[in-house]
Amino acid sequence: MEFKTLAGRVGMDNAALDSCLKNETLFKKVRDRMEKSIQADKVEGTPTFFVNGVRLDGETELADFDAAISGAQKSKKKSS
Repeated sequence: MEFKTLAGRVGMDNAALDSCLKNETLFKKVRDRMEKSIQADKVEGTPTFFVNGVRLDGETELADFDAAISGAQKSKKKSS
């Protein structure tokens, strides 16, 4: 799927997307964060997600996301 199509599906218009993609400061922040994650978290491929410290790699099932999010919500309630 084309990136602009995906952005449109979540409500972002093409002008806003183009502005973000051309923003050098934002690009540098994203690149720096990506490089930090590669080194610190040993991220070697996409997709890789972290939900409250739980790592989900590759073709992750929806049930695994649900479990990670539910665990994060329970953890947050305990600390509140």
